[in-house]
Amino acid sequence: MIAMHELERYAEIMLRGALDVQAGDQLILFIPDAYQNMAEIIKASAQKLGCRKIDVFYDSKMDEWNHYASGKTDKYIWLSEEEFGYIEHAIVSGALLLVMRSEYFGLFESLPPEAKQLRTACYMQDFFRIFKYVQADQVQYCLGALPNPHWAKTVFPQLSDGEALAALWDKMSKAIYLDTPMPYETWRKRAVTLTERRNALNDYGFDEIRFQGDGTDLVVKLPQKAQWQGGLLKRPNGREFIPNIPTEEVFTTPLRDGASGTLAVNKDFFFGGSLVPSYTLTFENGKLTDVFSPRLEFAEKLLQSLDEYEGGRYLGEIALVSNDAGVKRQNMFFYDMVYDENASCHFAFGSSYRNTIVEGDRLSDGEFVAAGGNLCQMHMDFMIDSENMRVSGMKDGDSHLILDNGNWVLKYK
Repeated sequence: MIAMHELERYAEIMLRGALDVQAGDQLILFIPDAYQNMAEIIKASAQKLGCRKIDVFYDSKMDEWNHYASGKTDKYIWLSEEEFGYIEHAIVSGALLLVMRSEYFGLFESLPPEAKQLRTACYMQDFFRIFKYVQADQVQYCLGALPNPHWAKTVFPQLSDGEALAALWDKMSKAIYLDTPMPYETWRKRAVTLTERRNALNDYGFDEIRFQGDGTDLVVKLPQKAQWQGGLLKRPNGREFIPNIPTEEVFTTPLRDGASGTLAVNKDFFFGGSLVPSYTLTFENGKLTDVFSPRLEFAEKLLQSLDEYEGGRYLGEIALVSNDAGVKRQNMFFYDMVYDENASCHFAFGSSYRNTIVEGDRLSDGEFVAAGGNLCQMHMDFMIDSENMRVSGMKDGDSHLILDNGNWVLKYK
């Protein structure tokens, strides 16, 4: 059981630190149905900050799993068409979006193949219905996480249910700086640091990013109008926000056909229901051409999975994370992408974020691709071993070291 005062401090991080809720705002909240107490805390905190309207939508992964596991062939409805329409209208009208999720690691991998395929297709359809506003930087949003017993036992299988939940929350709370005197202020300061690093990368205007070390030599070209994001993001109306708690990355999009070389990965990757500890990827002209892994079935299944989506074999994101990240200091695998990706440099197959190309939100799909971005109905992150890697930026033939063995070395303000 999480103490009430800790949930209240967490709500303050999300509302004041991340979303910067102001008087007159409308808030859309997605939250697991098991956390109705947290929903009430968030509502009360948002009302104190002057929120004029707060809409709460509950989600249940177990209900979703039961739907598909029972053999039903129709779509699981967690939001009605009327609710989707209301949410989209609210977002377009300026509502803030707060998503609190709770990981059920590997839950849907246990479904029969046909049910799993149906669930994935239906989930992605609903996911991109909201995610398109996130990608285009058209909504002030934040993504956070809450623990549950299933997740806790995945991370700490040797502990009892109660002990595992307490241990997971202890690690999560430290990763989000809840143990500092003023957590929301800590996050605003951390976001400023990330913003300064992002700005430095944009000022350098690198043409290429090179990754080297321990079997890796990968050159990633950047689009001519690529821009780095991270830290405080800004909506067209000037409002700033932190998109994830935790967030420790600065990121951009590679040129769709601009990755060439070999990337040796030594960070756990959850795929197909199991963890893959190491593998090697080969890219030519942006496309993944070969996967080597001691687990031969992983290589085959990864390529098959990516080929289900147009543009799936191309990268849509490169992200840099340094050793001073709060998540990294926990020295563990969280089995949750938002936590784990913020403990390590990472890449993503599939869709690029619109805001990683200058004025990308104003471009048509064709113009966005022509500018170098990748369009895909999938975005699959995977982490790399930044501790044993040098990351350099190339500009007009000159090389500038950005990360050295996981430490940020490029000068910034």
